[in-house]
Amino acid sequence: MAELNIENSYMNVNEFFDTIEQEHDGNKLYRFINVSLKEGKKVPFGEKNNLTQEELNGTSRGNGNTLSLYVKHIQDLYVVDFDTKIIDDCKFYDILNDDCVAHTETTKGSHYYIKIIGIPVYTNQQKVYIDENVEMDLIKKNNIWETRTRMVNGTIKSYKWDSIKQYFNVEKMGIQGSISPPVSPPSSDNNDDEPEGWAEIDDHTPLPKCSLDDFKKHLSSIKPRYDYDSWVKIGMICYNNFDGDVNGLKIWNDYSKEDEENYEGKKALKKKYLTFNGNGNKLSYKQFIRWNIIDYPPKNKYEGWYKTNSLIENMNEECMYYTNTGDILYFSNNNFIRNKTAIAKQYYKKFSFEIPCEEKTKIVNPFDLWLDSIDRKDVDKIVFNPKNTCKSNEFNIWKGFKIKPTGQGDETKIQKWLNHIRHIWACDDEDTYNYILNWFARILQQPWKKNNICLVLHSIEGVGKSFVLDMIGEIIGDEYYYSTSSLKHILGEFNGDAEGKILVNLNETNWGGDKKMV
Repeated sequence: MAELNIENSYMNVNEFFDTIEQEHDGNKLYRFINVSLKEGKKVPFGEKNNLTQEELNGTSRGNGNTLSLYVKHIQDLYVVDFDTKIIDDCKFYDILNDDCVAHTETTKGSHYYIKIIGIPVYTNQQKVYIDENVEMDLIKKNNIWETRTRMVNGTIKSYKWDSIKQYFNVEKMGIQGSISPPVSPPSSDNNDDEPEGWAEIDDHTPLPKCSLDDFKKHLSSIKPRYDYDSWVKIGMICYNNFDGDVNGLKIWNDYSKEDEENYEGKKALKKKYLTFNGNGNKLSYKQFIRWNIIDYPPKNKYEGWYKTNSLIENMNEECMYYTNTGDILYFSNNNFIRNKTAIAKQYYKKFSFEIPCEEKTKIVNPFDLWLDSIDRKDVDKIVFNPKNTCKSNEFNIWKGFKIKPTGQGDETKIQKWLNHIRHIWACDDEDTYNYILNWFARILQQPWKKNNICLVLHSIEGVGKSFVLDMIGEIIGDEYYYSTSSLKHILGEFNGDAEGKILVNLNETNWGGDKKMV
């Protein structure tokens, strides 16, 4: 049995997920969402569980009361989900606890984070323990949710599938016999209309449907997609919208004929069409709307959000109602703004767009739709929290540094910069050189911690203070970096030129603590 390079620990789940990301080249692997209870079921708001790794890296963390981890993008990582607190006569449960496997305590049971080496592809995740009386799921394709307040105890451990498969109902899992890929399962299993998550999500919610004429308009609004994966999805959508009847088959057949090279005839098509019954697909005509926006991106992003039923969800990531004063808190060009409702409405007015209304259309302001929504984001407190460990009722004005880490740094590209610090700033003193690099590193790696130390640069003009600091400023961005051409009012007790720069240590309000002179 091998261990992932994460030390035994007792930490907040946010820190735990950060550690997992660090082990995977800094790729973004989780987001914040809001999960609420409706009629006893957990319902997510803000979930986007089908994002690719590239799409996930390009999204913001968001704000919410729950962390959503993309297990599908983490090679060999699986989550063992026990749905009850009291577990009797379960040897695998005992093994996980004896090995101090990293786990959280959930409302109903517990989540255990393990690596499984060599496990074949499987189609069923739920209730897969060898004893059907034990409610145990093995999560891979779904996102795992953890509330912000949960703590993680233990270490991620690795197990070989051959050594633990005796505890699983292999037949029920639908093992296919090939080794599982490190990424998402086949897209035909994806749910493009409903978020994946815990079993409390209602799998029987009826899919939205539209009329025959509207369906044809939606299909004709996208660019032709004849790759096998997309072609199958279109067939599923046809099947679902028309309940498997001949209308859906005819539309899919007419569409498929346009691909003359691969069209095999209506008989073969019908055979494939009938397999969509009970295949577990959750695709509706709304997928056409998503593809249309990909193919022909609207100039107005708010209109695109409206068409994909994600307007309120996305507005909540940039706009909040502040309950203390009735002000609106929002971001414009990455700048935090606080205004009265009427002023905020005027800002969003230019993003108005047309929507259908009975037999006519009307122009709507996205702000009005958001303000009137029961699901709009209300906050009671404004915070500045670079760690992003905020409560659901807090508005975090921290937006991150201007340049994000990619995990693919090349030290040779900044060798001149490093040489300047070593030879000019540190005068070839190795300890001073490392101290300066560590000082910069702490600001960038742990912006939520106070340095309590100030580097004072004292030299004649032209030796290259700006050469070093300007690059740091470019990484941090104008929001959290302040530059001044003269510090004589601060360093008046020193002789000589006092030209320099200040790096604002984010949550510092003064220069207290020890100072290191360079």
